Amino acid sequence: MNITNRKIGIGFLGLILVIALVVAACGEQGPAGPAGPAGPAGPAGVSGVAGAAGEAGAAGAAGNPGAAGAAGNPGAAGAAGAAGATGATGERGAPARAMSQWTENEPATRAELEIELEKHEGESITIAHFGGAAAAAFRKAYYVPLQETFGIHVVEDSGADYGKLRGQAETGNIMWHIVNAGTGAAYGFGPAGVIEELDFSIIDHRNFLEPLKNNPWGGGGGTAWSTVLAYSTEAYPNPADAPKSWGDFFNADFPGRRGIKDWYHANLVFALLGDNPDLLKTAEGRASLSAPTSAQIDRAFEVLSAFKPNIDVFWVGGSDCPQLLLSGELAMCSAWNGRIYDAQQAGSPLAICWECGYLLSSDANVIPKGLKEQDPNQFELAQLVLAWMSLPEISVEVSKYISYGPVNLDAVPLLNGPGFESVKGQLPTSPENIDFAILEHEGWTGENEAEWSERFQAFLQE
Repeated sequence: MNITNRKIGIGFLGLILVIALVVAACGEQGPAGPAGPAGPAGPAGVSGVAGAAGEAGAAGAAGNPGAAGAAGNPGAAGAAGAAGATGATGERGAPARAMSQWTENEPATRAELEIELEKHEGESITIAHFGGAAAAAFRKAYYVPLQETFGIHVVEDSGADYGKLRGQAETGNIMWHIVNAGTGAAYGFGPAGVIEELDFSIIDHRNFLEPLKNNPWGGGGGTAWSTVLAYSTEAYPNPADAPKSWGDFFNADFPGRRGIKDWYHANLVFALLGDNPDLLKTAEGRASLSAPTSAQIDRAFEVLSAFKPNIDVFWVGGSDCPQLLLSGELAMCSAWNGRIYDAQQAGSPLAICWECGYLLSSDANVIPKGLKEQDPNQFELAQLVLAWMSLPEISVEVSKYISYGPVNLDAVPLLNGPGFESVKGQLPTSPENIDFAILEHEGWTGENEAEWSERFQAFLQE
C-alpha cells in the first residue's frame, strides 16, 4: 500500500470512529426524543449558538435548530450569540423591521433605532435647554454618548425661551430641533400649534410617567424633578428647630428669612399646604393638590397675599436659592431639588425637607412646529434621538449626574445598579421620599397656565 492509499485508509477509519462515537453518545439513553426547538438568535443580529440539546443530546450547530434531545427530552434553547450591539436583527433575533413596520403597540426596538441612527452619521442636531445642572447631566448622559456611538453632533443652546419657541413656530424659521420643556408647557403648546405631534411608533412611551404617557407632543429623555423646601443647616443647627412643614414656612412666627420663586408654579400648592399641612397625610389630600380646583386656587392666592410681607425674596434663577442660603441672606426657600443636591455634593451645609411635601414634575422634550415640513430628514433624526434617549438603559444614566429621576418607569429598577448609590435616596421618585410627593397633573397645569400666571404676576405687583 503506498503512502497516499495509507492516508486515505486512516482518514476513512477516523471518520468511522467519529460516527461511532456520536452514535454511542446518542444511543446510551434509549430512543431519541423529539427535536428540540430552535434556540433564539442573539440580541443583535448574529444567530445564537444553538443550546445544548436535552440531557444527553449533542449541541446543535451555530444558527441552526438544536439537535435532537436524548431520552425523549427536547433540546434546550440556544444561548445568545456573540453579537454586536448594533447587529442587523431586532430583539430576540427577529429580523430588523423597516420604520414603516413599527407601530405604537410594537414600537421600535433599541436595535432597530440604532440601525436608523447610524444612517445619520456625520449629521448634527440642535437641542435647546435651560442650562444649569440639568443641562450638564443631559450632556454626560445623552449628548456625548450620541456623538461617540453614532457620530451625531449635538449643538446646544441654553436659551430655551418659550417666546423664542413660539416665534420659530409662527415664522417657520426653525432653529431648534429639540427643546427641553416642562410637560405642562407641552400640554399648552400642543393645541396652540407651537410643537409637533410625535410618532409613538418611533418613541416607546408606554411606560412613561402618567403625565407624559398621555401627552401626544412630549417625548422622553427628560427628567422627573421636584420643587422642595430647602434650608440652611447653619441657620438651623439643631435639627429640632428646622422647618418640618410648609405650615412652618407660612407661619410668620417661625424664625428665619424665606424666599419663593417669582412664578406661580409650585407656590400655589405650597400655599395650600401651608394653610392645611394635614393634606399631605392622606392619598386623597395629596391627590386634591395635583389638580387644584378653582376654589383651591382662590384660597392659595388669599394665603399668598396675606403672607407676602413675610416673603423676603422672590428668586429668579435656579441657582438663586442655594446661593442665598449659603450667603446667609435666607434661612429657607423653595428650590429645585437638583440645585440643592449639587450644592450638598460640594459640601454646602444645606438640607431638603422631603417630609414637608414637594411637587413632583417632569420635563418633556418637544419639537418645534414646522420642522417636519421644513426639513423631513431633520424631523426624522429628532424623533429617533428622542426615542433613543427614552430607552430605559439610556434614560437612567441621567440620574448618575443629577438627583432627578428618569421619566421611563422601566428605568427605575435599574437605579439599583452600580453608580447610583449616592443619589438613589435623593431622587424625588425614591421609595424613601415618594410618600411625600404631590404628582403634578401637568395636563391640568397646561390648561390653566395662562390664567394662573397672569394672576401670579398681578400678585407680585400688589
